[in-house]
Amino acid sequence: MRTTFTRIARWAQEGADLVSATLFALVFVGFVIQVGSRYLFRNPLGWSSEAIMIAFMWAFFWAAAFSVPLRGHISLDIVYNALGEQGRRWASVVQLLAISVVFVLALPATIDYVTFMIRIPTSALELPFGYVFACFPMFMIAIVVRSFARAIGLMLPGWRGRLGAIRGTEAPEEAAAQKAAT
Repeated sequence: MRTTFTRIARWAQEGADLVSATLFALVFVGFVIQVGSRYLFRNPLGWSSEAIMIAFMWAFFWAAAFSVPLRGHISLDIVYNALGEQGRRWASVVQLLAISVVFVLALPATIDYVTFMIRIPTSALELPFGYVFACFPMFMIAIVVRSFARAIGLMLPGWRGRLGAIRGTEAPEEAAAQKAAT
């Protein structure tokens, strides 16, 4: 059962990474088209600038939600690093739950705004802005699920390894085992 879940999770992660890479490739291709049309043909294209902005916004929020590990996100850890192991554990739990609560509280207004913006089209591509901004509620939901799951994981046995995975550091016993293996 665990290997099936692990296999599905790995497949989903690879799929999310592929979407992220595709979105960033679209940004690059759009940028090349825009530069070429502007400087080689002296005829700038309005739609390519808009497409680049939309693709970049989707790439940014998609990658932050599904591809970038939590330890890759920006964090202020001046106080965190001064705490002991238990202090870091509970500081992480509080932080993860606070992020979840704030995003859950902001989600209804965000969804309301996105659904309101579906009436207004973009200027060049004439896409409804609701579709353009739909990546943000998805980002919020993914962060809530990931943060809540990590917070729960830190309250269960085996939390030391999970704490290292969140902050990009290994648990002392994992570091010792890895050092002994080399």
